[in-house]
Amino acid sequence: MLQKALLTVLSLTFITACAEKQKVKLEGERITIKPEQTMLQADLSLADLKVILPTQINYQDWTQEGGFADHAPLHPKMDKVVKKAWKKSVGSVLKSYQSFSSSPIIFNNTLYNINTDHEIIALDTKTGKKKWDLELESELDSDQVITPGALAIDGTSLIAVLGSGDLYSINLVSKKINWHKNLNEPVRSAPTIKDGQVFINSLNNKLSVFDIANGNLIWTHTGLNEKLTILGDSSPAIGQNIVVVTYSSGEIYALDVKTGGEIWSDTLASTATFDLSENILDVVASPVIVGNYLHVVNYNGKLSTFRLKTGQKIWTRNVSSVTTPWVAGNSIFIVAENGLLACIYKNTGQVKWVVNLNETMHAKLDKEDKENPIFTSPLLAGNRIVVASNKGFIASFDPNNGDISASVNIKESISVNPIVADGALYFLTDRANIISYR
Repeated sequence: MLQKALLTVLSLTFITACAEKQKVKLEGERITIKPEQTMLQADLSLADLKVILPTQINYQDWTQEGGFADHAPLHPKMDKVVKKAWKKSVGSVLKSYQSFSSSPIIFNNTLYNINTDHEIIALDTKTGKKKWDLELESELDSDQVITPGALAIDGTSLIAVLGSGDLYSINLVSKKINWHKNLNEPVRSAPTIKDGQVFINSLNNKLSVFDIANGNLIWTHTGLNEKLTILGDSSPAIGQNIVVVTYSSGEIYALDVKTGGEIWSDTLASTATFDLSENILDVVASPVIVGNYLHVVNYNGKLSTFRLKTGQKIWTRNVSSVTTPWVAGNSIFIVAENGLLACIYKNTGQVKWVVNLNETMHAKLDKEDKENPIFTSPLLAGNRIVVASNKGFIASFDPNNGDISASVNIKESISVNPIVADGALYFLTDRANIISYR
């Protein structure tokens, strides 16, 4: 999930006011801060290294943020030539202080999205025609919403978590609510679903796990509280009976998926300094599990690979990012906070190639229009890397060398990650439009 690089301190006054449905603005100063960047450069020793990608897989569904519980779709199939198939409005244009917290999801030829009015809208993936909608109750009015919420699907249950902390299970057959809980704390991330359980990381650095069948709380885990954070949170990753959760404190925990018992922990924190940006430890990008390895990046400038079961750190590279890396084959594709798209050799952390997204994607824009670019996480599909931007551009790149292969200006800002299912691409714009390319 891509997050706007805004800092926020949530006060008790704000939370209480939200509960009373008073129309108040978020208290605290909101400022834009960029950490000091290490410019990535291609390692000449990798000049002869070939980028090896897995065989393409035609996934029919995309049921949660990142596609799967491990956030590792590897290499989805995408049609060789894609054209705009349809466009459909699914809500109101985002206000300046709002952002979507997750991408749409797809299940059984139906796309689901939730908007700032807490309305779930289901669309036919082939035509864009609306199938049904359902408005959920929340303690927040639409103008109080910062992030509308996020969805995930487990069989016949649609799970919705709202920014207010309201958690719903909806029966996909009857369209009726199975159960409703309130976490009593705000949520800025998407739920992760695995084996009949839903995992939710709240803004207060608390992981809560619920039984999807009845909504019963199974276990919780809490990290250190951090007042200085990026707007947004990462979603837990699950693999090999281990759930990995990252907190805004920079902490990483590997927990037993059934009991919540700690297997190991680490931190991406650097030595504290007087530079405010260098003390933002937040891990907004979701962790990625591929096989026996865990890949994590934070805003403070650390991209690391660990052994999943032991926590042994394999390597660390100075990369700052709020976007989730894409791991496939022998490569990690990542968009750094300074707008560089990089291919990193998965075994060592060395850089294979680097491309400046602002210069390539926004080449036709004036200098002023290029300012403050925001890019989505990279998506690998159909042997292409797809990235979208808040300037309204969508571009594809060659995974072997980073050369740009196609670009289109849709003239609508995009700040959440694209998704792919059954060979088609889907984008959610900040104007609350879903655009399908097939």
